[in-house]
Amino acid sequence: KRGVKVQELVELGLALPNKQGTGYYDRFRNRIMFPIWDNVGRVIAFGGRVMDDSLPKYLNSPDTPLFNKSQNLYGIHLAKNNIRNEDLALIVEGYLDVIACHLHGINNVVASLGTAFTREQAKLLMRHTYQIVIIYDGDTAGSKATLRGLDILSQLGCDVRVVSLPQGQDPDDYLRTKGPQKLRELIVQSQGLIEYKLTKTMENVNVSTIIGKTKVVEEMAADLLAIKSPLARSEAIKIVSDKTGFTEANILTELKKFNRNIKRYQSLDVKNVKNLEKKPEINKTQAQLAKILFEDNSLLEEVEQAGGRELFDPPVKDIYDQMYLAFKTKGQVLSSDLDENNSKILAAVLLEEVPVIEHQKAVADYIKILKLNKLNREYAAKKQELKEAENKKDVNKQVELLLQLDDILQQKKLLTP
Repeated sequence: KRGVKVQELVELGLALPNKQGTGYYDRFRNRIMFPIWDNVGRVIAFGGRVMDDSLPKYLNSPDTPLFNKSQNLYGIHLAKNNIRNEDLALIVEGYLDVIACHLHGINNVVASLGTAFTREQAKLLMRHTYQIVIIYDGDTAGSKATLRGLDILSQLGCDVRVVSLPQGQDPDDYLRTKGPQKLRELIVQSQGLIEYKLTKTMENVNVSTIIGKTKVVEEMAADLLAIKSPLARSEAIKIVSDKTGFTEANILTELKKFNRNIKRYQSLDVKNVKNLEKKPEINKTQAQLAKILFEDNSLLEEVEQAGGRELFDPPVKDIYDQMYLAFKTKGQVLSSDLDENNSKILAAVLLEEVPVIEHQKAVADYIKILKLNKLNREYAAKKQELKEAENKKDVNKQVELLLQLDDILQQKKLLTP
């Protein structure tokens, strides 16, 4: 009716080709639609929520020439003036949370379009304020992905605080049951980042023992050392002292020891150290693809159809297996879905700042690169087998290998322009 071409719908993430290759279908079929606007109020993407128990529950537009999830905040065009006026930004997780806040007169609120808050989103928010309060549901707020996002905000100089909602409730639930005044009271009572992390750390250890309290200090050491202001660090040490019962002098001693160990580890000469744990070699292309898939779960199906786990080598293959299993089971992937070792590996990958503007295009490029790499390895192995067959004068084997080599070359031609 509007004269829009099908290919334009595909490029904008509104339509997908069917598996038979005979036509296209609506990406957001059977979903309630939420327009996603840019900073000045232009619609650049959509979010869709299912109306039944289908998975995934929420689906965003993929990265397109108009939209990059990591560089936008839901509702920022409506909230930015209120954020400036109040010198405070509230960050919630989903569209319905933003809508619920606006319905109850709380207008300085945006959603992060996922829990993995990015530097680009932080800088967008910092145009209007440096005062940030996070209001996620209890489970999400404690996840590693959320804490990593809070660290990004803090490292850029924001004053970050966290509201602790009752377990199992999100802002929408809380506003329906308690009302806006109660939520405003929770915002006033919100914890600073160090206090919040300390609370979360103490939930996971037995703080009635000396060993447990020592573990709390060890877990908090990196965060305390990351505070650049001596006054702010001193105040944070006092908070840890009050909670653990250790004197501030003892905590300072532990911090100095921790700092020395870090510097000693960084200066180690691997050649002269026996039994040093060897880090697994990780293919950078595979690592970047895993990073994109973690940040944009909707692209997992595309990778699965292109070969899935066969595109990867350990340890990224194990990470992919766990991510895809979580996605198929519950429609989303959190860092808690990975085992401890894979979670650490992925965290290191996520910390590497490799800017990717268009996730979908990057995934297609990475798939092509990984397929070519695999074909190149197969080609080299077959060439070695051919050399051995020639040495043994095994003509039948030579013919078989030559045909296989030709097949590999044909596959490579399909992947290269």
